[in-house]
Amino acid sequence: MPWPWPRGRFGQPLFLFLHQLHYIHYTSLFNPHIPFSIAKMTYTAIVMYPNNEGIQFDDSYYIKTHMPLVERTWKKYGLISWRVTKFPKALDGSRSQYLIMATLEWESEESLKSALQDPGSAGVFGDIPNFSNVQAVTLAGSELQA
Repeated sequence: MPWPWPRGRFGQPLFLFLHQLHYIHYTSLFNPHIPFSIAKMTYTAIVMYPNNEGIQFDDSYYIKTHMPLVERTWKKYGLISWRVTKFPKALDGSRSQYLIMATLEWESEESLKSALQDPGSAGVFGDIPNFSNVQAVTLAGSELQA
């Protein structure tokens, strides 16, 4: 009778399963706490709405309606994730230069360019007047590595 080791998911001894799991999930060279599989380079697009006098911006609509529309339309092209940050005041307490910033993570620059060519993109851009009366500033680029 073999030694009664605790068994893992596939019937092998648990210590062997944990050892295999460790080697399956390599860590990033730059941050050992980030699994290698998610440490690959991504492409970031940023959409910022200026905090102009008289700005109208419907936060609730933006989060609950517009961003899910963005996700539904562009996820198939490589949109990995999105997040929205609000900047009501600058660090010194004065009015911030930008009120809202959306950060969209993409698989690559090519995936972003493909998404923008999708006919559904017209619906994404046509939805802007439903939540804002200002023109957004956009940036896109890749993270620098040391």
